[in-house]
Amino acid sequence: MDIKKLLVSFVAVLSVLLLVSTVSATNVTNVAKVTIDGVNASNKPAIIAGETVTVKVIFTSNVSASNCIKH
Repeated sequence: MDIKKLLVSFVAVLSVLLLVSTVSATNVTNVAKVTIDGVNASNKPAIIAGETVTVKVIFTSNVSASNCIKH
């Protein structure tokens, strides 16, 4: 029983840490477009479980840096 309580606490702390890292990363970018196999993600494309898809995310940075490489 003590193992379950410890595991639940560990998972809760890990989830909070992952959430904090995601939230802090969103302050430096603006996501302009997300496509899945060429279909805009806001159109809710149908994806079958186990299917391989190409996800493309286009974003702009809110931070300027002088040592960046453009692709």
